[in-house]
Amino acid sequence: MNLFIDRPALAQIRSEEISVYTDLVKALSKENPQNPVLVILAKTRPLSQSLLTSKADEISGLMPIATKSVISDFLNVGEKELHFDIQKLTSTLGNRVIALSEKDYIKLFNGSMKLKEAWKNFYRQFPKSHSLIKFSRVGIDKEGRQALVLLSISSGGQFGAGDLFLLSKENGRWKITQQVNIWIT
Repeated sequence: MNLFIDRPALAQIRSEEISVYTDLVKALSKENPQNPVLVILAKTRPLSQSLLTSKADEISGLMPIATKSVISDFLNVGEKELHFDIQKLTSTLGNRVIALSEKDYIKLFNGSMKLKEAWKNFYRQFPKSHSLIKFSRVGIDKEGRQALVLLSISSGGQFGAGDLFLLSKENGRWKITQQVNIWIT
């Protein structure tokens, strides 16, 4: 009996996750040429408890064209963190993408200093960046044609937002099909 019948193979998810991140970052960098450098945390973040306890129907209501399979996989992998190799992103986009390691993230935002001071240090270290990007794990449907990911963005301690991105695979590339903001501060 195959226990993973409802989920794509782990190796496939990992390679496809990197492809999703890469194609999403490419699309976002084209949309935002005024943001010359994208600083991306090189470790995925688990979904919030409120999103993890969401019913698939709630997400389906926000993204009606998302398959049940992609939503199910997104919620299944959402609680897990993953260090991912961001080299493909940096090799594709050159100096427009900087990977921020978990260790450096903790040094910058360690809680012992005020948030305003931490962001000043961030901008000193990354003067050409406007924000910090964090990804969730990517949910991929059984057919490998849809992907769902949460992208969170923080800027200066004054702004933050989280958007769900539904992507579809077309001609070997992941294209944004739908984007829904689910939180903002």
